[in-house]
Order: sequence, then C-alpha cells, then structure tokens
Amino acid sequence: MMPIQTILVVDDDYFMRTSLQGYLTSQGYAVITASHAAEALSQLEQKPPDVAVIDIVIPIDGSRERGDLKQSVGLQLVRQLKERRPDIGVVILSAHEDRRDEVLELFRTMNGIIYQIKGSRSPTVLLQAIRMAARGDIWIDPDANLTRVSTYLLNLSSPTERPILEQALIRLPQLTPRQREVLAKVGEACSNKRMAEELHIVEGTIVTHINTIYATLFNQAAKEANLRESVLLAKVALIDRARRLEQR
Repeated sequence: MMPIQTILVVDDDYFMRTSLQGYLTSQGYAVITASHAAEALSQLEQKPPDVAVIDIVIPIDGSRERGDLKQSVGLQLVRQLKERRPDIGVVILSAHEDRRDEVLELFRTMNGIIYQIKGSRSPTVLLQAIRMAARGDIWIDPDANLTRVSTYLLNLSSPTERPILEQALIRLPQLTPRQREVLAKVGEACSNKRMAEELHIVEGTIVTHINTIYATLFNQAAKEANLRESVLLAKVALIDRARRLEQR
C-alpha cells in the first residue's frame, strides 16, 4: 500500500467539513474539501486524493438541494469516484443506519469501502478506517443495523475464502470469553493499544490472544491460501456479531 498523502472530505455541513479537515491536517495529511458531489468530482481531476471521506447525504451541486433521500447522492458519488479511480479508498459516513443494504450492494463489486456511523466512535477510529480503505479492505461499523449482514458478508467472500470462514465460525465456541471479547474488538477495527486500554490488559497479552484466536479458528488451509490474518479475523467477528443480533 502506498502512503496516504491526500484525503478528500465531502460534506455539506460546514462545521463537520472544517472539523474533519482540521483534525486530519493535524495528523499530517493534506486535505481537500468539497461541499457537494459536483465539486468533489472536480477536485478529483485537479488533485487526485488517495482516500475520500464522504457524507452519505450531500447535494448534487451548489444549489444546496439534497434531492430524494431514497436516492443517496453520496453513494452515487462513491460509484462515480470508483469508476474514475478504482484504487481510491472511500470512507462513507452515515447518520442513517438504513443505508446499510445500499452499501452492501457496493461491496459486491468494489473494494476499499468502509461504512461508518457518524459520531459513533472516537476520531482515532476514523484514522483506522481511512487506512483500511486505502489498502482495499471492506468494513461495516458494528453500530450499524446488522440484520442480514452475515449472509451478505459470506456471499461476498471468494470461493477460497468462504469455506475457511465457515469453518472458523463453527470453531467459535472453542474460544474463551476473554478471547471472544478480543475478537469483537478486532471487528471494531481497534488497534492493539486501544484494545489493551479498553480491556484493561497489557498490549503484549492482546497480541498473544490474537495469535491464539487465529490458531484456534483457522486451519492449515487458511495459511496455504495466503489470506491476510487481520482481514479473516475481522470478517469472522462481524459475521458472528451479525448472527447474534439476528437471533435476538
């Protein structure tokens, strides 16, 4: 993955847009902004960003009209950006949890898309989401409504990956309660440092737990398939959370 240098922030809310710009600039990134979809596309041509952070509900142009909320301009913009720059990472910010199914449809054909609920997490999680998007990962904020997401995620996996994930899900009961807590934090895209802080254990113990979890859930087939460990663990965590919510 190439270093992230430039981030495009698209939000028609002036306070949100400038707040994100200020925070990301303080983290060492060059930040360009747009208040509507047309401006974002223009920025893409002038100074191509590595990652775009896009509010899901934005105006089409400077008229300030957001249009029909049932046809999300933000998601239309994601498609347009990906058509022009397939390698661009995208973080979608949403205050509307019912957009989940539309985002999952994007996952079917595109990589590097992160779906995050606005205001649900600390700013450091946004940084993690930006890094994940840049390297081509897909991720859904656990605070989103996850009904039926388990099936979607399994359907999105490759023919090689799916049986490995299914076997890992079968082995989940072999994990200890503490290991289940750590796995859940992996699904929330927490760093090892943050996991240690939230679970009140040292960071070295987190690493030991993650290694044990991987060894318990995944067999030799996973290693031979050369699949990224962190991605497999995150997908298992998300599918497990979704299944438990679906059973309520």
